[in-house]
Amino acid sequence: MKVDDALMYLDYGWSIIPVGPDKKALVSWEEFQHRRATPDEVRAWFKKLNPAGIAIVTGRISGVFCIDLDKYKPEYNAEAVEQLLPDSIETPTTRTPRGGTHLLFAMPDQELRSRNDFAPAVDLKAEGGYAIIHEWIISPDEAAPAACPDSILKRYSYIYSNAWSKNNGKTTNDHIDHTKPHFYSQGRRDEDVFHAVNLMVKGGGELPFIEKTTELLALGCNPPFPLSEVSAKIKSALQRAERRERNIAGEVREWALTTIDHFLTTDCHKDLELTTRDHKKAANMTFLRMVDEGLLRKGRKRGEYEVVDLTEDVIDLKAASIEEFPITMPLSLSDLAILDPGTITIFAGAKDAGKSALAIETAKLNLGRFPIVYMTSEMYGTELRKRLELHKDLSIDDWAKSVKFIKRTGNWADKITGERMLYIIDYIEPAEDRLYEVGTILRSIHEKLKDGVAIICIQKKYGDDLGRGGQFTLDKARLYISLDGGRPNRAKIISCKSFRDRNPRGMVLHFKYRNGSEFVPEGYWKYEG
Repeated sequence: MKVDDALMYLDYGWSIIPVGPDKKALVSWEEFQHRRATPDEVRAWFKKLNPAGIAIVTGRISGVFCIDLDKYKPEYNAEAVEQLLPDSIETPTTRTPRGGTHLLFAMPDQELRSRNDFAPAVDLKAEGGYAIIHEWIISPDEAAPAACPDSILKRYSYIYSNAWSKNNGKTTNDHIDHTKPHFYSQGRRDEDVFHAVNLMVKGGGELPFIEKTTELLALGCNPPFPLSEVSAKIKSALQRAERRERNIAGEVREWALTTIDHFLTTDCHKDLELTTRDHKKAANMTFLRMVDEGLLRKGRKRGEYEVVDLTEDVIDLKAASIEEFPITMPLSLSDLAILDPGTITIFAGAKDAGKSALAIETAKLNLGRFPIVYMTSEMYGTELRKRLELHKDLSIDDWAKSVKFIKRTGNWADKITGERMLYIIDYIEPAEDRLYEVGTILRSIHEKLKDGVAIICIQKKYGDDLGRGGQFTLDKARLYISLDGGRPNRAKIISCKSFRDRNPRGMVLHFKYRNGSEFVPEGYWKYEG
């Protein structure tokens, strides 16, 4: 389990906790039934506790519950489970190390508490419980948590009303005895009739069918429910559904317009707790109407939308400075390129190509000229200090006095104030299956820079011109340098939007990188071929 995976689970809206090899929580986890951990707390867990895994705190806080199938136990009954969970259900699912299965479902409106004997070799993890995340069979990106099956709710109700079959479901005859007088009886008759009508309305039943079925239910109540009141129950359920549909459209619209940048429809379903097919459809139709209104546009992925920014940031040409940002760049790049305030420079480097060393060298060349913030995602204090001490002409006090070093693995834009500063980010490495996000990250940084400039390091494959994320890494860069290790190392200018004499795009420089701190050019910048 990696810290990036845990942070991704936070993004899903789940409350998570670290667990050890014995499956026990490594922290006092009661508070995380009421609040979600912060990203900094999660990073601290991985730094200090070295967790064997991560568990979802199930229930309202995460919006999901878990059905835990211990298929390896002798009492496991596949036919009985089939009555609870038809094979057609598609929902996030993991495979446990011993061959069991965890299925995640959206929390229903009613109370649902954890129970270890929900069925033979079947546990329910809901309020008051947690479920460990194992190897994904169906990931949350492939399927949103399915709505809670009615069979689960029925089983739960009978367990807690002491109506659970005495054989505890061990035979294939395990079923719910609908002839028991618990439902539709004195004291809960009105509630049960309305609940049945409400389910039919939400399920899309036609009005004649709902009316006839409700009359039959009314006659079967103990004592019978007055037929004169059936129409009132149906009308109330229809009005509730209509209000809910109107509310969904309003809630979805407000949610979308307060979302930054882009989102998935499943994000909305989760945040607004839309669990039924009809409610999800209503939300999705609202998104399509907002596209027609010009408020949203469809994204690159299925179910993805982007918020259309209708705000205007009018540029005051008279107040705009014509001076470039007075930065000195390594490898004589300042002789070729001009960096204006508010611009991004990318160092896309393969492993051992020297991108971090170039980032440190950039900071060194500009000590004392303006404030410098250096954000590192990989190095902790010991390694960073060793790297800085390779520069024999500077003391650690010199570095500490002029540079603010920050350990940061995400949300880099939050640390950018827009003041006249040099920001160095070493480095950005998006997940392999979410490389497109690097474009969003760079755009959020660019929007915050204003009078500052940013030098950003990105990982890349040896021989490729662009970093991980491809074209997405290029869009916001005013200067883009590709670095490859070797004997000697090689730097190539992929893009330069503002230059001095002639456009250096395509120029290459070979250099040696010695003693972890020295850059020795071999020749000069020249065009290949």
